[in-house]
Amino acid sequence: MFSVVRMIGIAVQSLLTKKAKAEDEWSELRLRAMPWDCDLNMHINNAKYLSILDLARGQLFYRRGFLKLFSSNRWNPVVTSANVVYRRSINLWSKYTVRSRIAYKTDRLLLVEHVFEQGNTLYAHAYIAVALLEKGKMITLDQVQSQLCLKHISEPEPGSGVQSVIDAAYEVVKRYR
Repeated sequence: MFSVVRMIGIAVQSLLTKKAKAEDEWSELRLRAMPWDCDLNMHINNAKYLSILDLARGQLFYRRGFLKLFSSNRWNPVVTSANVVYRRSINLWSKYTVRSRIAYKTDRLLLVEHVFEQGNTLYAHAYIAVALLEKGKMITLDQVQSQLCLKHISEPEPGSGVQSVIDAAYEVVKRYR
C-alpha cells in the first residue's frame, strides 16, 4: 500500500519536472526510513530494499520518458536478476538517497545500478537486470535502442562483477523457455 502511494508521488513529481536528458546519467530519489520499511531491528530489511529499488527504477524510467514509450509500444519491463550488496543499516527515521542510472546494456538486458547513500557514505549497492517483454517474449535492445536513446550506454567488460548478474539472468531464461 505505501509503495503504491510513494509511486504515485514519484509519478506526479516526474510529470512536474523536466524530462531528463540522455546525458543526465543519475536520477536521485530522496527518502526517509519509515516504520513500514523497517523490521524488528528498526532498520530497513532486505525485502524492502527491493521494493525501494522498484520505486527508484520507476522514477528513473519516468524521468527518461521510458514509461510512456513502454506503454505506447506495449513493452513490459521486468526484473530478471538482482545483485544487492549491503554495507550498513539504514535505521528508522534516517534520511537517505537512492541514486540510479542505466549503467550497462547487453543485447537483451538493461543493467540498472542503484546506490543507497547518506551523504558520502555507501549503505547498499545493487545491479538489477531488466528485460523488455513484448507479448510475453523478450525483445532485443537493438529493436528499441534508438527510441530509448541508449547509444551512449556500453556493454560491461568481460569478467566484471556485473557479469554474474547478466549470467544469472540468461541462465534462467535459457532454462525456462
